[in-house]
Amino acid sequence: MIHMKSSKANTAACVSEASKPVNCEKTSKSRMTKKQRLSVIVAAIISVTTPFMSSALNLSVTSISSDFSCPATTATWVLNIYTLVFASLSAIMGHMADQRGKRRLILAGTVLFAIAGLFCAFAPNVYVLIAARGAMAVGTSALYTTSVTFMLMHFDPGVKGRLLGITSAAVYVGLSLGPVLGGFLNDTIGWRGIFIIISIVCVLVIVLTLQLDDDTVEKQPDASDRVGSTIFVVAMVLGMFGLTELNQLPWSWACLVLGICMLVIFAAYEWRNEHPVINVHLFKTSPTYTLSNLSALLNYGATAAISYIVALYLQNVMGFDSWLAGLVMVVVPACQVVIAPISGRMSDRFPATRVSAAGLLVTAISIIVLAQIKVDSSLMLIICGLVLEGIGMGFFAAPNNNAILSCVDRSHYSEANSMLATMRGTGQSTSMAIAILMLNFAAGSQTVAQIAPDVLTGAISNILLVCSVLSVVALLLSLVRCGSK
Repeated sequence: MIHMKSSKANTAACVSEASKPVNCEKTSKSRMTKKQRLSVIVAAIISVTTPFMSSALNLSVTSISSDFSCPATTATWVLNIYTLVFASLSAIMGHMADQRGKRRLILAGTVLFAIAGLFCAFAPNVYVLIAARGAMAVGTSALYTTSVTFMLMHFDPGVKGRLLGITSAAVYVGLSLGPVLGGFLNDTIGWRGIFIIISIVCVLVIVLTLQLDDDTVEKQPDASDRVGSTIFVVAMVLGMFGLTELNQLPWSWACLVLGICMLVIFAAYEWRNEHPVINVHLFKTSPTYTLSNLSALLNYGATAAISYIVALYLQNVMGFDSWLAGLVMVVVPACQVVIAPISGRMSDRFPATRVSAAGLLVTAISIIVLAQIKVDSSLMLIICGLVLEGIGMGFFAAPNNNAILSCVDRSHYSEANSMLATMRGTGQSTSMAIAILMLNFAAGSQTVAQIAPDVLTGAISNILLVCSVLSVVALLLSLVRCGSK
């Protein structure tokens, strides 16, 4: 079970736990120990790498569609499979990290990530590419849900917000590099070069991780864990696939409904399970935990597709090359890189829920601004909307993560962080599914380059209107959370 923590306990000194083999060292304000520095570096590299692989390919969809002569909707699955698999496995990976050890999972995830990346680089057709991207997402789910919590186990709880600010900034560095470097590689050596570079980076992660203390746990997984994990994965895959293909396959509605029903069955099963994959009881006992996770779900659902559809607009309506489109898109993560460390520190001094609520307000405004896009819109309108989005997300992410982790004991950071990752991945998958669904109505079987500018712009505007509604709902939930305990 996850145990609730008071705010005083959040800032208490680190306490040794029998279940926590990694030593938690007292953190000096002037310097870190060697192991602390290594843990931060590993977490930072992983936090850069995983979002880079997501954002870098946003500008390659047009090229992939053309190279394989496949419809835009098929090429978009190269992006969507990544978030779908990530959302389905994040909670399971966090649970596995507590059972088997975080260091072991980081190493296994990195190896899988690198090998799958090489398969992507030499994929002979779009279907092999999609399958290999799915395998990469398995590695991502192991890395993303584990690296940050492994880092936090080396520090006192009182600096949690500052560390989350660092890793959040690293995420946005990855998002910043993605459009620029991804667009440059796409225009020079092709999109395949992106996967080769990332596989080389994985070698560095393995070398550094091997220098950290082994926290391997030899604990036999409970059989009920496997049952719950299987139900959850099947439910997520069916639900997200059904939503994405609503207007393409006649039986997609059945997949969506069955996926939702299985999620209900999963919640009922986990409620009675003594060793749940996801501790659903905490959603009942902690309003802050519940509303913070829901806010994350809706906020990522509102924002994840924006970079994808704006990139399509810049390339196919305004006529930008992919590298130039990437240069415009970089303003979002660039603002996040600057804001995230500040908001992380603020969440250690002020109520984290209020700091993240302010971020949601700015994010909602940004999407409403972007929703005004027309065929002849100025570049300045787009840049203003993207800057506001970057500021809003910068103020939201780290404080919201801090609010969630402050609801649980240190020994359950992995479980809570994996739940947050699940919400993020589910929101991102839902956002992309909505975007693909609405683009399907507009484009049909055409490639991206074949869609008429006015048709594409109309679809993008409609997608942004849906995103703005999700963002406003996320803000309302966050405001309710500010008054809860």
